[in-house]
Amino acid sequence: DCPSPEMTLERIRQLLDSYEREWLRAVCGQPVEHPILRAFAHTVRQYGIPVKLTADFLDAMRMDLTQHRYLTFEALQQYTWGSASVVGVMMCYLFRQTDPQTLFHASQMGLAMQMTNFLRDVGEDYARGRIYLPQDEMARFGVCEAHFAQGRVDDRWRVFMRFQIARCRELYASAEQGISSLPLRVQFPVLLGARLYAEILRKIEQNGYDVFQYRAHTTYFEKVRRASRLYWEWRRGAWTNGRTLV
Repeated sequence: DCPSPEMTLERIRQLLDSYEREWLRAVCGQPVEHPILRAFAHTVRQYGIPVKLTADFLDAMRMDLTQHRYLTFEALQQYTWGSASVVGVMMCYLFRQTDPQTLFHASQMGLAMQMTNFLRDVGEDYARGRIYLPQDEMARFGVCEAHFAQGRVDDRWRVFMRFQIARCRELYASAEQGISSLPLRVQFPVLLGARLYAEILRKIEQNGYDVFQYRAHTTYFEKVRRASRLYWEWRRGAWTNGRTLV
C-alpha cells in the first residue's frame, strides 16, 4: 500500500525493510503471502536475475527519503542506477542477453529515460522539495533555486536545459546501439519505447523550456503516427540486414 502523507520517514523506512525481508524470503523459496512477490521471485529464479539488482532498487527508494539534492551528475547516477538503470538490466535477463556490452546499453537506456523524467517533472519535483539535476551544473550555467521557486525561464535556464537535453539524446543514442543484440521479437517494442520517450525532449523544446507551467507530453495521435512510421523503418532495416536497426 502507498504510505499516507502523515507517515514518518522512519515508518516508511521500516516498511521498505520489511518488504525487502519478505522479498528475500520469497527468492529463497520460502512461503510468502504477497502474490506479486511470489510471482516476481519465481521469475528471478527462472531467469537468473541477480538479487542485488532488486536490492539496489530498494536502496534508491531509501535514498529518496532523505537525499533531495545531488552535487554532481556522477552523484545523481548513484540514485538513477537503482531507480531506473537496474530495470533495463533486469529486462536483459528476461531476454537472455546478458553480455556486458548489452547490459551497459540497457543501463544507459534507463538513465536516459530517468533524466527525461527529471527534465519533464522539474516543477512537480520541486514542489515536493526535490531537485534531480546536478548542483554543479546549475552553478556553471548560472541557474539557482530561485529559478525553480519562481518558475523562472530566462536565457540562463534555456541554455542549461539545452545542455541537459543534448546529454539525454546522447544517452539514447548510446542505448540504441544495444538494441540490435536483443532477440528480434523484442527489438521494435524496445526501440519504440525509447523513441516515444525521447519525444518528450522535443516537446520541452517546443514549450520554450518552460517545464513549470507546461508538462511535456505526446498525444495519442502522435504516438500512433510515430509508431507506424518507425515500424516500417525498422522492418526495412530488419529485412535488408537481419538484426540491424535503421
